[in-house]
Amino acid sequence: MARAAYQTRQGQQVLAFLQEHPTEVLTAEDIAAALAEAGVARATVYRHLDKLAEAGLICRHQAEGKACYRYVGEACGEHYHLICSCCGKVVHLDCGHLSHLAQHIAADHGFCLDAAQTVLYGRCADCHTAADKPCKRCEHQHEHHHE
Repeated sequence: MARAAYQTRQGQQVLAFLQEHPTEVLTAEDIAAALAEAGVARATVYRHLDKLAEAGLICRHQAEGKACYRYVGEACGEHYHLICSCCGKVVHLDCGHLSHLAQHIAADHGFCLDAAQTVLYGRCADCHTAADKPCKRCEHQHEHHHE
């Protein structure tokens, strides 16, 4: 029987790094650069990321044309996630409104959402406030949202 990706020393290092950054979405390059000093090779990081994703311990997302990863954890299957398109911050969102939406989608459209895999992308409050241009989607100056 093959050992799980996280049961090898390097697999544990990749998983531990993602666990230490639960509110971030990181590229394989980010992870490889951070683990290079510990002697983990870039190809090893890529291989373990694939295995960890297959095992359901991390999620893979596409952001601005790049594959990004985040630690899922045991509780992540119970709530939805918001990811900032600007800074990559992950917000773990336990919101009854989204639960009602998921129930509606299941009842009226016959589709069951997977909370752990469901991600809404946008701009976090910090990035929204810091931007000096109007948001293309809401057409308002960002500083007006937090007055």
